[in-house]
Amino acid sequence: DAENPGENKETVTADAFLAFDGIHSVMRKKLVQDEPVASSYVAYRGTSKLAEDPEMKDLKSVIGYIGPSVHFIQYPLRGGELLNQVAVFESKRYLEGRATGEIPEDWGNPEELDQAYGHCDQFIQDRLHTLWRNNWWQMSDREPMENWQIGRMLLLGDAAHPPLQYLASGAVMAMEDAEAVAIFASDAAKAGNLNWEEVLAEVEAERRPRSKRIQTVGRFWGELWHLDGTSRLIRNELFRQADRTGWFRYADWLWGYDAARREYIANPEKGEVPAELAEWRYALLEAPQA
Repeated sequence: DAENPGENKETVTADAFLAFDGIHSVMRKKLVQDEPVASSYVAYRGTSKLAEDPEMKDLKSVIGYIGPSVHFIQYPLRGGELLNQVAVFESKRYLEGRATGEIPEDWGNPEELDQAYGHCDQFIQDRLHTLWRNNWWQMSDREPMENWQIGRMLLLGDAAHPPLQYLASGAVMAMEDAEAVAIFASDAAKAGNLNWEEVLAEVEAERRPRSKRIQTVGRFWGELWHLDGTSRLIRNELFRQADRTGWFRYADWLWGYDAARREYIANPEKGEVPAELAEWRYALLEAPQA
């Protein structure tokens, strides 16, 4: 049974309750008392008519520029009708506030945007005026959960596993969740033994290891994009090598997925990060340095 806390209170009975209620999930609190983990990065975006932009009118795919503490992404929308541009940068005010214990609510504000790209190519700096300045997104995720299920209720989508944006997998994971529910419930119904608690447990067993890996690798990927100094130079050379030899060895696990194979049920260790990254720790989970 689920109770609506609004004005029109009503009790609804259903076979199962799939809680796709986002990163600020109400239902998540029934399983864990945690809060979103701020990444210190913010995003600004803006759209415009692609055909009216002489420099970008022939754009057909995604272009990304990455640099120390910033990146800038451009891609067409609506079949080439619109140009979408996204600027993401690290908020110095967030980091300073985190160190002192007084984080300003408006961290990443337009004043910081104006200062964040001073070390970037003039082309990128000239693009900042195309962004909407009255709204920005303070980028956060949450720690991977160890349990998504209570009886016939299951957390899914960003309620269960909100990632950072770097692998472009937030909506993808939610669709994979939904597909897993549909496939596993259909299989059970065809076999004549549809038990929703068992179906949801099977969905969690398949989806939780994979989602944990995507969340963790997304955090790592974000740090990799924004390196400076010697680390940045090494990263650039590694990226050039991958361009020559192919990215498939790094991305097949992410894009070559089929829930029907139940591969994470068969081998939950597939949800662990590669051994080469086992010692890596996410900086935003470490104690801030005053």
